[in-house]
Amino acid sequence: DFCWMEEERRAARVRGELISRLRSATATRTGSHDGGGDEVGCQVLFHPGKYQVRDEALIAAYNEARKTWNQDLDAFPLAIICARSVAHVVAAVKCARALNESLAVSSGRHSVSCMVTNHIVVDLRQINHMHVDPVKRTAIVGPGVKNKQFDVTCSEHNLATTAGHNTDTGVAGLTLSGGVGYLSRLYGLAVDNLLSVVMVLADGSVVKANAKQNTDLFWAVRGGGGNFGIVVEFEFQLHPMPSNIRVGNTMYPIGDSSVDLIKAWRTVADNASIMFNTSLTYVCAPQASGLMTMVTQFDDNSSDGVDHFKSGSDAAETIRSMRAVGGAPLMEMIGPSTYVQLQAAMEPQQVSASYYERGALFSELSDDVIQIIDKYMKAGQTEMQFSRDGVMHGVGLLLIGGKAGEIAGVKDTAFFHRNAKYWVLIMCSWDKTHPDATNIRKRVRDWSERLKNGLVPHSIGSYAAIIGTMYNDPTQTIYGTNYDRLVQLKRRYDPENMFCWNRNIP
Repeated sequence: DFCWMEEERRAARVRGELISRLRSATATRTGSHDGGGDEVGCQVLFHPGKYQVRDEALIAAYNEARKTWNQDLDAFPLAIICARSVAHVVAAVKCARALNESLAVSSGRHSVSCMVTNHIVVDLRQINHMHVDPVKRTAIVGPGVKNKQFDVTCSEHNLATTAGHNTDTGVAGLTLSGGVGYLSRLYGLAVDNLLSVVMVLADGSVVKANAKQNTDLFWAVRGGGGNFGIVVEFEFQLHPMPSNIRVGNTMYPIGDSSVDLIKAWRTVADNASIMFNTSLTYVCAPQASGLMTMVTQFDDNSSDGVDHFKSGSDAAETIRSMRAVGGAPLMEMIGPSTYVQLQAAMEPQQVSASYYERGALFSELSDDVIQIIDKYMKAGQTEMQFSRDGVMHGVGLLLIGGKAGEIAGVKDTAFFHRNAKYWVLIMCSWDKTHPDATNIRKRVRDWSERLKNGLVPHSIGSYAAIIGTMYNDPTQTIYGTNYDRLVQLKRRYDPENMFCWNRNIP
């Protein structure tokens, strides 16, 4: 009874403090009697059960607001602050500080820590302003912007910069983690193209950080995640949008030649120019299974026809070397593309479902790593019988390297793993409404963890943007020798660890 009463008092304090501070910040009214703030400037959605919410519209709004891309995350926050301005973010931070509460931050909704049960969440999706200066080749971007808006807006001026591998990812989380994407080999990571940030710190102050102001903070946010405050604005350096883009997709059947096919792909990837990008996905799914390769050539002005790559290019060599091993693929599509189309290519596969992911970075893709992946993928297909239960399981191999490892050194930003050549991602998805969903999740987790344990000894560390790292102690394996400096800065800017729902630096 005592714990229950304490929890009720805590909920009341949070509600009262939030409403008071947001009212002061927006100078608008609050509809607090029914458990939801409906002030014009900023809506606050409270936990229906803890606040006896009766309004069906508010309950529906709360349930919609707590949805994430990964349906395996089913969190019930105490309150969701739907911020529309910096003032709302400041009010939320000051409220949390006054009550000694932590804050979770949500923008793109891909992070497993963007919604947290029984805690306060700041939802930044509505702070989605964006402005491109085509003369300076810069972009001012709000934290609620997703890659689709970012890519399309920049493309209107024939400009682009590194922004992940799909359109649904949020710019904020991607950038603060480092930011690997289709253009990272050509233009560096997202953090290498970050010119400045505006942040709300744990004491409620608003500061700008760049190469001249608050330089230590600017260093930390370029790879250190959301540990140091809430970024409410980003400024990026843009570049000429790549032209003469040609993209090829192939699929080979899973079988005795799978290992040799991956090795053939690796042979070209290991020595490829920065004008080439590629990924290989070893996937088993109810709809289709196979080795799916995507190759992108950024300087392909081939005159051999729309369905061919320029002779001698890395993309052409990849297709040729894999054909030499596996013969004609089950599927092969080659054609011209734009950068916006390239970013959107994975949209059909990036559907919301229940996901379990693990990932790590590798300086090389050794024969042992390839053998381990092949072994576990085939075990998932036969022993685990995942396809029978509608489970997709796969391993994605993404080429990094290029300018991502050359523009900045290990100590120049908080992003540590500049020698990463490959990103290996274990991924499984399933339908949470399946009658046996609980058991499926357990089997998926077991398979993923066993594969992870086989790969860890060969990897160099992890990447903060990966939903699930492969390491038991992820922070030091993400930040490497930059960890100690990050700890010092964390103690300076967030000594009470208000911003703890991330790849946390305690």
